[in-house]
Amino acid sequence: ICRFLFPHPLVSESFVTPEGSIRMRRNHQFVNRYNPVIASAIRCNHDVNFTPTSPKVLAAVYYMTNYATK
Repeated sequence: ICRFLFPHPLVSESFVTPEGSIRMRRNHQFVNRYNPVIASAIRCNHDVNFTPTSPKVLAAVYYMTNYATK
């Protein structure tokens, strides 16, 4: 079992759940969410995630701030 919970279920169209979570379109079980413009600009692995719907928003903000300023 993968620690990142792959394979992810396929999602044919992006939508918002009744709880307010965003489910992004996914057409491959083993590919991260990514942005084609960012991918072509920085040419490296990245993962696009909308953090305001995450239950650990504050922890993610602290992590990103510490990582960017180390």
